[in-house]
Amino acid sequence: MGKLWGSERGWEIVDDTMQIRGGRGYETADSLKSRGEKPEPIERFFRDARINTIFEGSSEIMRLFIAREMLDSHLKLGAAAFNTKLPLKDRALVFLRAARHYAKWYPTRFLPFSDDRDDINLHPDLEQSMRDVRRLSRKLARHTLYAMLRYGPKLEREQLVLGRLVDIGAEIFALGCAASYAQSKVEDAFSPRQRWIA
Repeated sequence: MGKLWGSERGWEIVDDTMQIRGGRGYETADSLKSRGEKPEPIERFFRDARINTIFEGSSEIMRLFIAREMLDSHLKLGAAAFNTKLPLKDRALVFLRAARHYAKWYPTRFLPFSDDRDDINLHPDLEQSMRDVRRLSRKLARHTLYAMLRYGPKLEREQLVLGRLVDIGAEIFALGCAASYAQSKVEDAFSPRQRWIA
C-alpha cells in the first residue's frame, strides 16, 4: 500500500510541477544551463516518477492485490452462499453463519468507542488525527460491505469501485503512518519518565 500511495502521490506532484514550469519543464538541465538558466531537471523527474507507477507492480495491479486482501476475510466468510453449485442447505448454513457474524460486526462500525485504546498515550496534537483514522476506517469497512452486497460475486469486475475503495484505504493508511511517525518522534524527544503537557 505504501508503494501504491507513494508512487501515485509522487507522480501527481511531478506532473503539477511540469504544468507550472510549462515548456521549460521539458528541457533538460543541460539545455537550461547552456542558456544561462537554473538547471532544474524537471523532465528527468517526470520520467523517473512515471516509471515508479509501473515498476514492481503497476498501480492498477497493486490496486487489484490490495482489493483482494481487503475483501478476503469477507469472501471466506460468505462467498459460498452465492455459489450456485453448492446444495441449497449448505448455502443456507453459510448465509446464517455470515448473518450471525455481521449482526455483531456491523453495529461496531458505527460506534466511535468500539476501537478506542486507553493504553496508548498519544500526544494531544495527534489524538484528532488518530480519531480520524479510526472513524474513516470504520466508514470504509461499511462501504466495502455495501459494495459487496450491491454487486455480489460481480464486485471483482467492478474495477472502478474497487480502485476507489483501495485509494481511500491508501489515504487513510498514509494519515495513520504520518501520525504514528510523528508520535515516535515525540517519544524520542522525551525520556521514559517525562510526559508532554496538554
